[in-house]
Amino acid sequence: FVQGSLNAMVRYDLEALDAYMELATEILLHDVERWREIGRHAVGGELFNVVRSLLRPSPDYASLVRRGALIWAQLFSFGSWRASTSPSGRAMLQVADFEPAASSLRHWLAGMLEETARRAIGTEAKVAITGGEMGFTPELTCEIS
Repeated sequence: FVQGSLNAMVRYDLEALDAYMELATEILLHDVERWREIGRHAVGGELFNVVRSLLRPSPDYASLVRRGALIWAQLFSFGSWRASTSPSGRAMLQVADFEPAASSLRHWLAGMLEETARRAIGTEAKVAITGGEMGFTPELTCEIS
């Protein structure tokens, strides 16, 4: 707020960020799902230098999520990030202790994961939030296919 813009690489008070995202959703986006689009655009924009090593070709989603969990976790000061495989065999990212994250931030993260996977694998990746879509729940689970 002080500089008049948000920057993905600057630490903000999470309550202020939640309020800013809620207001942006209400006034500009009208739907929390639109945060996915913003997350996808961030990969080629402000987050490019952070995720650059993940954008090199990867053989599959599972190896991308294993490498990515360590890098994506650095964007947040909370959460325990773990790569795994779902019962259906899909690559899965599980984030425990994720209570501080509002729904808009969870959807932004899903979009960022989608775009990273699309650029690294070269296919039309889709991220499904299979657990913890609602804001302020203790866990977030995403499957990539």
